[in-house]
Amino acid sequence: MSGRLGDLNEKQSQRLQQFKENVKDVMKAKHDDHTLLRFLRARSFDLKGSEKMFRKLGRHIEGMTYIMDLGRLGLHHLWKPGIDLFNQVITMFEQHYPETLRSVYIIKAPKFFPLAYSLVKPFLQEYTRKKIHVLGSNWKEVLLTQVDEAVLPAFWGGKATDPDGNMTCASKIQMGGDVPKSYYLKDRELSSKNLITKEISRGSMIELKYNVAKPGSVIRYEFKTHDHDIAFGIKRVGAENEKVVIQKTQRYNSHMVPEDGEVILDEPGQYVVKFDNTYSWTKTKTVSFFIELLEPHDIDEDPQYQVDPDKIENLCLYD
Repeated sequence: MSGRLGDLNEKQSQRLQQFKENVKDVMKAKHDDHTLLRFLRARSFDLKGSEKMFRKLGRHIEGMTYIMDLGRLGLHHLWKPGIDLFNQVITMFEQHYPETLRSVYIIKAPKFFPLAYSLVKPFLQEYTRKKIHVLGSNWKEVLLTQVDEAVLPAFWGGKATDPDGNMTCASKIQMGGDVPKSYYLKDRELSSKNLITKEISRGSMIELKYNVAKPGSVIRYEFKTHDHDIAFGIKRVGAENEKVVIQKTQRYNSHMVPEDGEVILDEPGQYVVKFDNTYSWTKTKTVSFFIELLEPHDIDEDPQYQVDPDKIENLCLYD
């Protein structure tokens, strides 16, 4: 049984009746069986967990549809603290707003999107994953089967505009952009908790080797030194053991500001990440770092996405 109204087994029906009894002191007229079942399904019909969530946040929300325009998504958005924050938001949403997400339509996804999605996917419940639709080149046609053209902004293929004719409906959609420098964090620490710390003697270096099987993989890194600068770079070992520069080795004042970044790897092979202290004749350097290799999952090159043929009334627009 799906656990939805009209499709309950005997145990689920009993749990629904018990749930009503448990929360009757805070129930309101708008809290019908359909709403209560949302909370029960979100906690797999666990009465204690469902009651705790309902008492904390028992508001009635019909549902939301999101359109995510990833036309400006760049590799730098795979910054680990940003991904971690996004996953925290997803977890909070699923825990406190159960069953309110109707559908997510992702448009203009870049080639590396499967890799980016793989970083978020483990934090999504299965019922949430099924509501995510990544649209191909025909995304405008698909959106118009889901959203009335009078509501859909003109720059997404609809007919809605601002009173001044702005096709992006800027009065309704908060557009993205650069983060103001006033919001920058000072004295920032590394975000990863799984740091490796090494001492690099004067005149020496350490090299970390990674075997990459799939093109389009990404090496993501964070590092800081404790007292002095360090040189950092990435190379690929060629067919004849020659070193191909991927990221030029240069010195970083990572004792003042931690360094982080991502490098996309276009070819399979062995890659070498290097922390270089050969230029220093007198000082040993201590470096703390976190480096991970992210490989894209196998995906269907021409996926067929299932969408609900009914028009969706509640539309939340995010860009």
